[in-house]
Amino acid sequence: MVNSRTLTLRGELLDVHGRIDWKTWNLLGSVSATRVSDASPVPISITVFETLAAGVGGGVPPEDSIRFYNGVGSVSLTLDNGASEPPGDILIAVTAGSASASKVVSILDGADAGLFRNLSGTLGGADLTWSPGDGVIRLTGNVTVPTGETLTINPGTLVMVDSGAAGAGTAILAAGGVVHAIGTPDEPIAFFPTAGPAAMTLPQAAQNNPQSWRGFYHSGAGHSTYQWVIVAGAGNGVTATHPRPPIFRAENSHSIDILDCVVADCPGNGIVAYFGASGTYLLQRNLFSRCGIGGEFVGTGYTVIIEDSWYTRIGRAPEPNGVDGDIFHFDRPGNTSIVRRSILTDCGDDLIDHSTSATPIVEDSILYDARDKVVSLDGTGVITMTNCLVFDAPGNVRCAGAPAIITNCTFSRDSRLDGQNCTTSVVQSSIFWTTSIPTCCGAVNNSIVGNAGHLGCGVGNASTDPLFSDSGANNFAPAPGSPAWTAGPSGDQIGWLGFPAPGMCDSADDCDDEGDPCVAYSCDNGFCRSKFIICPPGILGDMNCDGSVDALDIPAFTLATIDPSAYALAYPGCNMRRGDTNGDFLVNQLDLEAFVLLVMQL
Repeated sequence: MVNSRTLTLRGELLDVHGRIDWKTWNLLGSVSATRVSDASPVPISITVFETLAAGVGGGVPPEDSIRFYNGVGSVSLTLDNGASEPPGDILIAVTAGSASASKVVSILDGADAGLFRNLSGTLGGADLTWSPGDGVIRLTGNVTVPTGETLTINPGTLVMVDSGAAGAGTAILAAGGVVHAIGTPDEPIAFFPTAGPAAMTLPQAAQNNPQSWRGFYHSGAGHSTYQWVIVAGAGNGVTATHPRPPIFRAENSHSIDILDCVVADCPGNGIVAYFGASGTYLLQRNLFSRCGIGGEFVGTGYTVIIEDSWYTRIGRAPEPNGVDGDIFHFDRPGNTSIVRRSILTDCGDDLIDHSTSATPIVEDSILYDARDKVVSLDGTGVITMTNCLVFDAPGNVRCAGAPAIITNCTFSRDSRLDGQNCTTSVVQSSIFWTTSIPTCCGAVNNSIVGNAGHLGCGVGNASTDPLFSDSGANNFAPAPGSPAWTAGPSGDQIGWLGFPAPGMCDSADDCDDEGDPCVAYSCDNGFCRSKFIICPPGILGDMNCDGSVDALDIPAFTLATIDPSAYALAYPGCNMRRGDTNGDFLVNQLDLEAFVLLVMQL
C-alpha cells in the first residue's frame, strides 16, 4: 500500500471444512497493524462509508472494526501517520471472536516521485501491460484501450486513480478493446483512489461523489475479465439509470466476467448493463459491500449469472432524498437473470427490483434485512425462487399480479408473497410462518401457512408451528420433531433446505432429523448422506408407531401414500419412512406389496 492512501481487505470466517461459516450472521471483529521488524504498533483508522442508522451495520462503526455478514467481511483503512509512515513491511491482523488471521503488507513511500508510472490517453505498445515492476500505476486521466487491443494487468499490480472532473471521473475505457485483469489470491490487483477516504463515502443527498474516480467502461464487442481484483472509491460519473453512476459499465455486446473480486467503499453502481446491452455477465465468488447500488441490468438479450457471492450494506441512504439503492435491478423481457448460492443483506431499498417483464430466478440463496421489498415485479414479469430463506424485508415479494413460482422456500419475520397472480402462481413445499399466504390463490401444495383461515385449497397444506430450531438467532432449520421434515409430497422435507445447497452439514448431528433407528446418517465432506439399515423388530411397516406391524397399520400406510402432510399431523413423531418397505427412499404405492407381506408375516 502507498503510505498516504488506503488499503482495502476482505476477511472470511471458515468452518471445520474450510468453507465460509455463513452461520455466523453478524459479528464485529477488529483490525490492527504492527511493524514486522520489531512488532511495534502502527496506528490505523478505518474509513467510514456512511452512518445511516438503518440495518445491522448502521450507525458509526466502532474504531478499528470489521463487520462480518454470514462469515464474510471487508474493511478499508488508512495509516494515521500517512506520508510520514516509513516504508517497510507491516502485519495486518484481523480478529473475530476466537478466530484470527494476518497478512504482511508492504508500505510504499508516496512521496517518492519515482514510485509512480503516470498514464492517460490512448494506450499502445508497452502501456498495454501493467505489472508490479512498473511501480504504482497512476491514472492521471482517462485511458482508452482501442479496438482490437488488450490491456493486461498482472497479479500484484497497484493502480491509483485520480478523481477527474465531477460527473466525468477518470476511467478505463475499453472502446472495442478488452481488459484482462487477472490477479491471484496471494497477489490481488488493487485499484484505489488518489483522493483517499473522501472518495470512499456515499453522499446522502446527492447522486455523485466528485472525489471518486469513475470505473471501467466497456463498449463494442469483446469479453473482459477481472479476477482477484480489489476496487475501492469508484463511481464518479453520470447516472445512467438509477441514482448512482456505474462502476463497471457494459454496452453493446461486450461481455464481462467478474470473479473472486472485492468491490467495496464505492459510492457508484456496481455493474450496469446499459440500454441495448446484449452481453453475458458472469459474477462469481465476489464481495460487493458498501456500494451505492449492487447492479442494474437494463439491456436487451443479455444474460447475467451471479453465483456464490455476498452483497452487504448496499444503498443505505435516505429514501426521501431519492438516493436509496437496490442490490439488483433486473429489467426488460427476453433476458436471463439468475442468482445462485448468494447472500443479499443490509439493503437500503429492494433486494431485487425490476422493470417491465423481468423474470429473475433466485436459487439456494439467503435474502434478508432490507428497508423495503424482497423482490419487486410488475404484472408482466415472473419471479422464480427455489430453496431460499427470506426474512426481515417488510415490503415482501411484491408481484403486482405477476406469477410467483416458489419451491422449498421459507418466509418469516414480516416477509411473504403479496399480490401474486392467483391463476398462474405455484407454491410448493414452502413455509410461511408466522407470515401467511392464502392457499386458494394459485396452486399451493404441501406448505405451512401462518393463518389457519388461509387454508381450504391445495393438497397437504397445514397451519401448524414448523418448530424452527431458533428463529430468534436466524436458525430457520426445522428442529427435531418438526412437521416440516416429512410434510413434502413424498414424505420429504419442506421449506428452506440449507445453504449454499440442500443437505449441507458440519456433523452427522446436522443430518439426523428425528433419530430414526432405521436410518444411518453421515456428514461426508460437508454434505449429508443417509442409508437405511436393518431396523429393530416391529419398526419397518409400523406406520402407527404402536410397536407392532399388523392390520392397524393399514390406514396409516394408506394415508402416508396419499397425503403425507395429513399423516404427519395424524401420527406426530412417527417417521413416515417406516413405510419405505421396498427401500427406494420413497413412500408410495410401490411399497404396497412389500408392506402387505410384512403385515401378513408379523
